[in-house]
Parts: sequence; structure tokens; C-alpha cells
Amino acid sequence: MFSRILFPTDFSEHAKKALECIAGFPDVKEVILLHVVDTSRPGFARWGIEMVKEQARKQLQSECETLRAQGISARAVLKEIPHGPVGEMVIAVAREEAPSLILVGARGKGILRDILLGSVSSYVLRYSPSNVLIMKHRIVEGLKGRAFEKFCPRILSRVLCPTDFSPPARQALATIAPLKGLSEVILLHVIESGENEEEIAIQEKEAIREMERDTLFLSGRRIRSRYIVKVGSPSREIALCADEEDVSLVALSSHGRGWLGGIIPGSTAQEVAKIAARPVLVVRETGTKTHKVPGDISVAAS
Repeated sequence: MFSRILFPTDFSEHAKKALECIAGFPDVKEVILLHVVDTSRPGFARWGIEMVKEQARKQLQSECETLRAQGISARAVLKEIPHGPVGEMVIAVAREEAPSLILVGARGKGILRDILLGSVSSYVLRYSPSNVLIMKHRIVEGLKGRAFEKFCPRILSRVLCPTDFSPPARQALATIAPLKGLSEVILLHVIESGENEEEIAIQEKEAIREMERDTLFLSGRRIRSRYIVKVGSPSREIALCADEEDVSLVALSSHGRGWLGGIIPGSTAQEVAKIAARPVLVVRETGTKTHKVPGDISVAAS
């Protein structure tokens, strides 16, 4: 999943620190650095555009050389967009390059600008054909020492996997299971509030039964796992649990049958990406074939 990464950058300090983190990811082999020059802003003369583009080329080349010095293949892509959302260009490049992952930040001076999720990050999360990793500004700002180890080379050390037991949710679990460095998975199911106590008790028993089957799948991969059941708002409980368990990553599907829902504004995946203080990996649903695990669960084949 981390072998080929598309990284849109605006050259902000947040972007530079995120790039340092990328270099530490497990199994990263190639990074495609993308910068988009937005010429739709008024007062942008042609000579000024060329100056901006030339400066961007130099910065992209410098960052490529830094990655190559660490044994990582790197390429630069510079695009100009005269109209339309910048996120649209990021998605167009993603469709051309077919990366295994797009990494976007959540704050910066340009295309990474919003404290929660900027317009570009939201656009990428909604329309990306690839898996998307959101790196929050609070993490990027503190990337040094133990924090760097936890969220960069050891980003898979303790992963929270929210699930509604839908095929896409189980495909997400099967997608991350083979990844190098995956040490522990914490399964989380949230029973939405508003049900009566009897219904909650029934749902809790069903959830435990389903998650016990998922732990059998993980144990077959020699991955340590445990499960948690919460009651409340799914996105809020996921964000709280991520902090309580001090996880290195939250990984969830872009689609689901229940509260995971579709990747549209207001969906659980979108909301978790906005409010969680940890890195959030949104696994894009694919047409991958499924196989059976103990208990007749269908999950994606690796």
C-alpha cells in the first residue's frame, strides 16, 4: 500500500515535514511529488506565472533529490490549472499515475490549507481512485523523536479498524492485514445511540460474535488483535477510541453497509478524517475477489 505514493505539496512547512514522514514509511519505493499552480486567481500575469512555475520546478527537484539520497525513487509533476478546483487536477494525476496511496495534509498555505480538512483534501478524499492517507497538522507539527517513530516508520504498529461488518469493511481489514510492520489491530464496532437497552444488548452480542470471527482471520496472519464495542455517534466514538488506545493509525473503508456509509459529505469516513487527531487511512473499495474465513466471513483476497 505504501510502495507508490502520490504527494500533492504546496511547499509549506507542514508539507515538508509530511515528506520527511513519507520517507520513513514501510516499503515505500517511489514518491510522485505533485505541485499545482493555480492561475485562476485575478492579477496573475503571464510573466508572473512563469516565475512561479520555475521556482516550483526548483523546489520539486530539490525534494526529489532529498528522497533519492534516501534510496527512494522520486519524480516531479508540475501542473497548471487556469480554472476549476485544484482537487480536480490532483484526481486527474492520480488517475494517470495509479498510485497505491495518495497522502494529503490537513493544513498548509495552499492546497493543504484547512485545520480540519481543506477543500482539496476533502475533494481528494471524496473522489480519489486510490487509497488516501490524511496526516493531521497536529501530528505533522510534532514529528520528532518518539512521535516520528510512531507515525512514520511504525505507522502500522497499532491500527484501529472501525467496522460495520459490511463486505467493504472486511475488504479494508484484509487489505491492511498483509502490510509489513502491522503489529496489532484493534477492531471497533459502534452501536449507534438511540436504541433501547434491550436492542443494544442484542447488537452487542452480535457484534462480539462477528469480531471474534475477524480475530480468527487476523490470528491466521499472526497478527495480534482485540475488539471493542462502543455506543454512541460512530465518528465521535472512533476519534475518542483512537486517542484512548493511543493508536498509530485509523484505517477504515470508504464505503460500508451501515454507518460507514458512502464517502460523501457527512459520511463516517469523511467525519473521522475531519475530527480524528491520528493519521486516517481511507481504504478505497475495489472489485477484489473474496474468500472465506472461519465463520463464513467474506473478505478480500490478498
